[in-house]
Amino acid sequence: SAGVIMKVKVNVHDRIFVVPCGEGGQTMKWLAMVAAQRYALAVPNGRSRAREESHSKRGFFLPEMLWTEGQLLTNPEARISDIMEDGAVINVNLQQNVELDDVGAPKLSAWAEHAFSHSNASKMRVEIAKRRQAAADREVERQAIMERRQKEYASRKSQGAMHVVVAGDLESNEDVEAALMYDLNTLDLRAIEKSPVQHKALRLVLLEHFRMLNSIFIHYCGVARPGHIFGMCYDEFAHFLHLCNMCHARHDEEALRGIFAESASNRLGWEAYQQDAILQAMSEKSTQAMIQDNRTHLKRVFEQHSRPEDGPGQTANRDVMLLEGLKDACEESGLLAEVLAEERADEKARKICLNAVLSAQNDPEEVRELPEVAFMEFVHAVARIAVEVLESKDVQQKIRIGIDYMLEYSLSL
Repeated sequence: SAGVIMKVKVNVHDRIFVVPCGEGGQTMKWLAMVAAQRYALAVPNGRSRAREESHSKRGFFLPEMLWTEGQLLTNPEARISDIMEDGAVINVNLQQNVELDDVGAPKLSAWAEHAFSHSNASKMRVEIAKRRQAAADREVERQAIMERRQKEYASRKSQGAMHVVVAGDLESNEDVEAALMYDLNTLDLRAIEKSPVQHKALRLVLLEHFRMLNSIFIHYCGVARPGHIFGMCYDEFAHFLHLCNMCHARHDEEALRGIFAESASNRLGWEAYQQDAILQAMSEKSTQAMIQDNRTHLKRVFEQHSRPEDGPGQTANRDVMLLEGLKDACEESGLLAEVLAEERADEKARKICLNAVLSAQNDPEEVRELPEVAFMEFVHAVARIAVEVLESKDVQQKIRIGIDYMLEYSLSL
């Protein structure tokens, strides 16, 4: 009742303190702090008495654990009157041996973290600790990946196999060097440069640009999977050189087919292409993972609407898709559903798809426009269409939704 003063006995390392608590409306955190203060004032200066714990020292230490007989008290914000009765006894352990974490801050017990880690400084300390741990975890993962790759390279080299070595993004200089060293063993440098004296210079040029070459390869071909044979087809190779303004995919077809296995080092067109806003959004990790993880399903849609037979006796080309195929895929998947409900729907849909195709080809001049797209250009075009027709301010979200339309559609094929 009102006016009754509640008193609690607090045992702190074998010292008993009686703490008046009024009506008991204070928190257990308050009670623990009062006990810690009383203890700090009561412990004598100088050498501890023989009956006291040897680690009892003059100073103020935070509470680290509270309990009553048979019950551990874990909530620092609980009201005293809700937990205890007048005259009850509570035990308080103080954190007398203070360890420091990586950022030089005291390590707290679970109870103390709950009670005291609410200030901006405490939150920052916790955040820094989390970041450091995440960085350490990433380094362990990177080392494991590097070790695995080195073993793969050594195994493939010993087998003398002509496989594609790149298995994903090359994150470090060590990854780049390891991958290049294996690939060099599969290259006939004499076919590129007859003078052995120039081979070292050629290696340095490849090392400088190998990360870029790897990103180009992954963009068109995806990430390698164990037991999965894959690589860049001729049309993808020709379209890549075309969008980099290195040649014309149609006018130079005869020459291109003759040099299909060779590598080129003109990077200006590719770097300009990478500045495309849609491509940058597609490169975001979660979106890129979505594309790579579902490449088989997207490829099913692509091949379903790939270039048809040119005429009697001609074989359909499943490596490229015409504008009509893109439009059909987007209509049948439902991606263009809103557009098809408008007036002059077919004309609008065709214009949207044409703009997407040209965007996927790096917006070429009219004389360089190609009538078809390769697979990753198809994915790029789908992303462009999704950004244009879907209602959302988040570009990446619209791209993922657009890809989802194709994935749902692939299930019906």
